[in-house]
Amino acid sequence: MNPTDLKKEISQLEQEREQLLTKINLFKNKGNSEEFQQLLQATSKLRKEQEQDAKLNEKERELGHNIEGLEN
Repeated sequence: MNPTDLKKEISQLEQEREQLLTKINLFKNKGNSEEFQQLLQATSKLRKEQEQDAKLNEKERELGHNIEGLEN
């Protein structure tokens, strides 16, 4: 990924984070603990998936560099 793509992705993730924080605060204020727990679990899963995706993208990039090095 080039720096421009990374900046766009970071911006998108920050916007998603803000939206999730807003939803979390709304659920906290409503006092609906069951729905809050469901949302909390969903956001936790989303964060873990995003972290795993980032790790896989980094590994793919590293492998691409390794392959290029072997071809030269």
